[in-house]
Amino acid sequence: MTNNPFSAHGIEHLSASSINLFIEDPARWVMRYLFVAPKTQKPVFWRGTAVDDAIGRMFGMQENQPAPEPIDNCKAMAMEQYFGLAAYWQEQGYDFDPEEVGKESNNLVKYLDSALPFYQDLGTPAAYQKKIDIMVDDCPIPVIGFIDLLYQDGDDKVVRDIKTTGRKPTLRPSVARQLALYAHAENATPFVDYVYVTSRNSDVEVFPVDNWELHFNDVRQA
Repeated sequence: MTNNPFSAHGIEHLSASSINLFIEDPARWVMRYLFVAPKTQKPVFWRGTAVDDAIGRMFGMQENQPAPEPIDNCKAMAMEQYFGLAAYWQEQGYDFDPEEVGKESNNLVKYLDSALPFYQDLGTPAAYQKKIDIMVDDCPIPVIGFIDLLYQDGDDKVVRDIKTTGRKPTLRPSVARQLALYAHAENATPFVDYVYVTSRNSDVEVFPVDNWELHFNDVRQA
């Protein structure tokens, strides 16, 4: 497509998060992507990264990983990663509430205690952090993303996205749109797995993304 308004701003691809931000708050999208406002950093981001990476490590699917790691090793390495990320971003000049940093680190083991056995029971996926790169109708640049886990049984595919949250989960429209992109890219059945920790409970709650084609249509229109 020759008409590419994104090129004037150096935008070479879109993502599920950028599309969702445009749908939910166009003004913030303009500030973030056209005026390049600085990104935010929060301890909950490091928590999610540590849990995602621990799951990949358990299956031996991290880059350059020679073999799967035992669950106890995955937990220990996740804690190291969390505090490594905290130190890195503090060195970059970000300020964080020490109580929030401590709270998330204390809960990290609870997230892992729920997540790792859950995914171990599901079995080894066909792919971990699989990149998608698709063109959407009338958009001159691709949409790029990464599928957390892809399972395949013959011609049947399932895509799963891992979310961590500190509250009882519900399926948000933004997450449904994200999974619709993955489902479209792989022609797969999409699920969202919320690993949650509250003051009363910790568990994994699974949400199927029904009628994902409708959510993908919202992405196309945006």
